[in-house]
Amino acid sequence: DRPLQVLDLCCGTGDSLRALAWWLPTGSQLIGMEADQRFAANAAAGRYRNRADDSIAVAVHQASVLEGFRDFHGRRVADRSLDVVHAIG
Repeated sequence: DRPLQVLDLCCGTGDSLRALAWWLPTGSQLIGMEADQRFAANAAAGRYRNRADDSIAVAVHQASVLEGFRDFHGRRVADRSLDVVHAIG
């Protein structure tokens, strides 16, 4: 249980972010990418907590996955800098 860097592709309105956050260790950072501006805004407004009821830091970027992946601060993701990439649905 160490903090993880997790990227959720096509995060929608935040349901998958919520599910991922639940399992993440405290101190983790969760990044959501969503092409639809309305969905991204909804996801960005969410509150995300893990199973210990600790807040998980979430950044949501409104962008297509075809534009390249962004880190928590919006910079291009460096090689081997992510622990998990979630892409489902």
